[in-house]
Amino acid sequence: MRIVVLFNSLSGRGRAAQAALGIEHALAGAGYEPERVEAGSTLRGADLAQLLRDAGGADAALVVVGGDGTVQSTAQAARAAGTPIYHYPMGTENLFARNFGMRRDVGHLLEAVTRHQTRRAAGEAAWSVDVGVCNERDFLIMASVGFDANVVHRLARARKGRISHMSYVRHIAAECIAPSAAAMTVRMDGKEVVSGRKGLAVVANSKHYAMRANPAFDAELTDGLLDLCFMPTRHPLTGMLWLQRAKWGLHKRSHGVVHARGARVEIETIDRAAPFQLDGEAPGPLTNGAAHAAATTPMTMSVQAGVLPVLVPPL
Repeated sequence: MRIVVLFNSLSGRGRAAQAALGIEHALAGAGYEPERVEAGSTLRGADLAQLLRDAGGADAALVVVGGDGTVQSTAQAARAAGTPIYHYPMGTENLFARNFGMRRDVGHLLEAVTRHQTRRAAGEAAWSVDVGVCNERDFLIMASVGFDANVVHRLARARKGRISHMSYVRHIAAECIAPSAAAMTVRMDGKEVVSGRKGLAVVANSKHYAMRANPAFDAELTDGLLDLCFMPTRHPLTGMLWLQRAKWGLHKRSHGVVHARGARVEIETIDRAAPFQLDGEAPGPLTNGAAHAAATTPMTMSVQAGVLPVLVPPL
């Protein structure tokens, strides 16, 4: 079995490259055929998809050594090739890995590979999860517009290398001092559920969110639906307070909070476009001539059910 080990050299404060080397040696020692590659500008999505097909497609595996942004950037190639994915967590939050209990442990990874092979030998299909699509870009965990997306884009513009939780502090402060929130209208399956209000809108494929806030607490990666949580904000500090309340589940029945679930979400901002984030990252512009080339509103989100195979480790 061939296994592509893709690593982000910036993840884990630079330790992802060394971790990938250790994974490569462990896989080879266990009788697998690993191929270690670095994520980056020299390996585009189409190139990765072809690499995975050449490795065997559904008969191969992809181990992503990095954070949620690295997983998100490889998901489209993995599902195009039908290759199951394992997230070896080396990022800031590692929400995809958290969802499945994937650990930074080579032995745990080997158990997941063995479990997958056993299922394949028995004629069983690989475990698979839903993928959200926002303006032609894939996301696995969530998309959002509002306070958190503004902070993510501020960080992206200033980023020069590796980041940690502390990297966000000054950008949170900057957003509080000079807010850039826009009022929005949100429709779920064609029905207007938010009408021209300022706030933070999280559209979740998974319940997990940064710092374990989890505003869309009932979202599931396997239900074929997206969960909306809209939290109204009159001031940027309100956004921070909402996320703190969400961490303890105190936002669930709060006045003004909107929860909805469906297959299609549309968000339009009033007067001006607003940036959105996907899986905690500021997406780059599309280069395929798409109508929604920039990572700004309006947003149209849908879900593709069960299209991404996953190497699920034993509990």
